[in-house]
Amino acid sequence: MKFIALGMMVFLAACSNKSIYTGMQEGNRQECNKMPEYQRQQCLDKNNQSYEDYKRERDALKSSAE
Repeated sequence: MKFIALGMMVFLAACSNKSIYTGMQEGNRQECNKMPEYQRQQCLDKNNQSYEDYKRERDALKSSAE
């Protein structure tokens, strides 16, 4: 039973992190859309990273720091 509970906690934490990242990305996109056209596309391109790519980069940085 402990393993099931632990597995669920890990699953929920991963879902929460992805939801937070997605919400932050949406907020960033909204801010980009307030910018003048010549800055908007650059801003959108800069903030267009998927959660999976972000997590992969983050994990690589964490492992290299250890």
